[in-house]
Amino acid sequence: MPAGSAISKIGKVEFFAVMPSGFYVLNIAFILLYEEAWTQPADSLWDHISPLADLTKENPVILIFILFGSYLLGSILRAIPVGWSERVSKLGVPSKFPYQARLETVRTHLENTGCFYTQDTCDLFIQGDTDSIHSVFNHWKDILCVNCPEAFDYYRAFEARTRFFSNMFLAGLTGLIGALIMIGRTDNLRYGPAWYLLGISLIIIVPFGLQLKRVRLQEVKVLQSLMIAWNHKAQQYKRGSWQ
Repeated sequence: MPAGSAISKIGKVEFFAVMPSGFYVLNIAFILLYEEAWTQPADSLWDHISPLADLTKENPVILIFILFGSYLLGSILRAIPVGWSERVSKLGVPSKFPYQARLETVRTHLENTGCFYTQDTCDLFIQGDTDSIHSVFNHWKDILCVNCPEAFDYYRAFEARTRFFSNMFLAGLTGLIGALIMIGRTDNLRYGPAWYLLGISLIIIVPFGLQLKRVRLQEVKVLQSLMIAWNHKAQQYKRGSWQ
């Protein structure tokens, strides 16, 4: 694999989907676990975080551990199914991924505009329960990966964005829990740093939670469109009429 391609994959999948959320969770863990910061009154959230900045300034090697810890924690969040994040963001409403009804809508639009060839792609719209459709969706990824790596790389950018939104939403929930723990630890409902953390976490939770389904739906539509285009091209090659 060319170096440029490898770096591109790391940038899209690893950094955007893992590092920001992992860094946020790492700071929350530091706030809750660094005992010295709790030995004196704190007026702001920065009073709990500044010791980490001071430690990094005194010993830059700690930055390596911060990066590794952020990657590790972000990877743990990434291992949580996106469907779970979507369900929580919708207050318990089960996810209907991969949104069969929306896929059928796209199919109808393509048919109405004459861009869709039913005889070429009829197997791309099978009927079945959610688990069966989900399995087919994952199989589409395998097909593109094997037969059209460029299209698969294009799709991966949208998949990485979905993971990023899911991870940030989960990181926000972690911050929310951390704020409640801070309030319980101080036994002070008006503890300022906890409310700062609560506010920041809500700012993360609300936009990323509300938009999670939208970006996930766009990911599905991109994969569907790529599969239709690839399958039509393959059928044209079989007929010897591709130009």
